[in-house]
Amino acid sequence: MNSDDFLQRLDLRKEELHNANLAQADLKGANLRGVNLSQADLQGALLHYADLIEANLSFANLQEAQITRAFLNLANLHHANLSFADLSDSKLVGAELSQANLYGVSLIKANLVGANLNQTNLSAANLSGADLRGAQLQDAIFESALYSHRTIFDESFEIEKFPVYLLAPNTSLRGLNLAEANLVEADLRGADLREINLVKADCSGANLGRANLERANISSTNFNKADLAGVNLTQAVYDRRTVFPIGFDPILAGAVLIAAKVSLPGLVLDGLDLRHVDLRQADLSRSQLMGINLSDADLNQANLRRACLTGSCCDRADLRHTDLTGAMLERCDLREADLRGADLTRANLQEADLRGADLRGADLTHANCTHANLSDCDLRRADLTRVNFQGVKLNRANLRQAELVGVILGEADLSQVDLTDAVLFRVNLENANLNGACLKGAEVKSSILRHAQLQETQIQEAILSEIEWELAKFPQS
Repeated sequence: MNSDDFLQRLDLRKEELHNANLAQADLKGANLRGVNLSQADLQGALLHYADLIEANLSFANLQEAQITRAFLNLANLHHANLSFADLSDSKLVGAELSQANLYGVSLIKANLVGANLNQTNLSAANLSGADLRGAQLQDAIFESALYSHRTIFDESFEIEKFPVYLLAPNTSLRGLNLAEANLVEADLRGADLREINLVKADCSGANLGRANLERANISSTNFNKADLAGVNLTQAVYDRRTVFPIGFDPILAGAVLIAAKVSLPGLVLDGLDLRHVDLRQADLSRSQLMGINLSDADLNQANLRRACLTGSCCDRADLRHTDLTGAMLERCDLREADLRGADLTRANLQEADLRGADLRGADLTHANCTHANLSDCDLRRADLTRVNFQGVKLNRANLRQAELVGVILGEADLSQVDLTDAVLFRVNLENANLNGACLKGAEVKSSILRHAQLQETQIQEAILSEIEWELAKFPQS
């Protein structure tokens, strides 16, 4: 059955809704008492004030469903998916929630007296003001769950044994990941929230007066009607989707706007978590970004000239046509990054991890890539003039039509590399491993292959001249 059939029908007690598709359905105030909704898809459904007493919701998908002030007493939610659902002010007395997924769920002021939460995942759940007296919590997972002084646990519950965090004035939640958390009306006056991750968190109506959010990530956070009097936002980062109270100026509080086309040369953002951030065409030249997390970030055409990204995470980042001239990228995680057309002239990529990265058409002239890992990289048409690849891993890399002039590849792993139609001029391949490499149509001139391993190397169709072969290991005839 589909959701449109139910929009005008509030009394559904006689309906058979097993395995029904009710995703995004508006069921506010619906009477679903005792109804079989097992395995139903209710993702994103609106169930405010709904009567779900004794309903069967086992194995149902209720991800991101809005179920505030609903009645779920004695309901069967065994193995249901309630991740990021909102159950604030709902009644779940005696409910069966064993093995359910309640990751990131809001249970603010929920009544869970006598509920069965055995083996339930309550990671990142907000239990502020919830009543858990008599609840069964054997093997429940509470990783990074939140509670307040008004949360009532059973007397037998030893809270100190669980990795839970108190939401209260002057508390310390430094460095905690609360992305997408429901912190509506939370009292965090004077709290230490330095370096906290509040991306997409709902802090509407929260009291954050005099709280310290230095270097916090508040991108897309909702602070509507929040009390931010005296808050410290020094070097906190926000984006254009962050909602502040009317009249509040984040710049005066020390915050930094992170968005496409911003100009932030010389900025210091060491160690911040900026995953998925949009910094297209931004000017971050000479910025200090050591240890920063830019996984999946969009840095297309950004200016990162001479920026320091040592030890940073840029895996799967979009770095197309990005200016990384002279950038410090030692030990940087660039796995599967898109670096097509990027300028890496004189960049330092020592010990960087570039496995699976796309470097087609990139300019790596004079780059230092010693001991870097470029396995499975695509380097077609890349300019590799005078790159230092000493001890590098380039196994299975695609170097078709690449230009390698004055390149150092001593002791490099080039097994199964594709060098079809590539140009290698004055290249040092001493002690390099070229087993299984393909050099069809490649032009190799004035290069050193002493002690190189050439077993199973397809070298017959290469154009070779002025090669030093001493002690190279060829396949046995």
